[in-house]
Amino acid sequence: MTPSTITANFTNAFSDKYGKIQAYTVIITTDPDEEHIKTSTLPDWKAAQINPNIKAYQTVRNCSDFFLQTSSCGRTRTQRSTGITNFKVFEIGVETDCTNVLYCNGPLKQNTKYYVRLRAYTAGGYADTAYSDPIVTGRSFIYLYTEKVSKVLPC
Repeated sequence: MTPSTITANFTNAFSDKYGKIQAYTVIITTDPDEEHIKTSTLPDWKAAQINPNIKAYQTVRNCSDFFLQTSSCGRTRTQRSTGITNFKVFEIGVETDCTNVLYCNGPLKQNTKYYVRLRAYTAGGYADTAYSDPIVTGRSFIYLYTEKVSKVLPC
């Protein structure tokens, strides 16, 4: 983690038992109260930056290829092969230019406690994983270099 990003490892906890999964999204919140996520579509990063009452938001648009190795969801990484994986490493807070992006994965606030979960959508609705344990972003540090004065010269 950094002052503005965290990395989440998601395992594919969903099955097609209640219908074919059509899409996934990553939800991040500062307050794990279930009341904040009771709608199928959540606000985006920009709305959460403007309105402090928004506690939970989607970091990416609904993504149909989330667990494919060639997934277009989240930060692009070099892929070795194609196919479905049982897990995904997802970096949250990595997009720095959110001007023309709907559901921007924008930077997180430093020294803030976050909770993450994955949502899967079917034709009949959606299901969520449990929230992660709290993850705290780092702090920014500024290091000042001062040269030691070895002797003082008279003016």
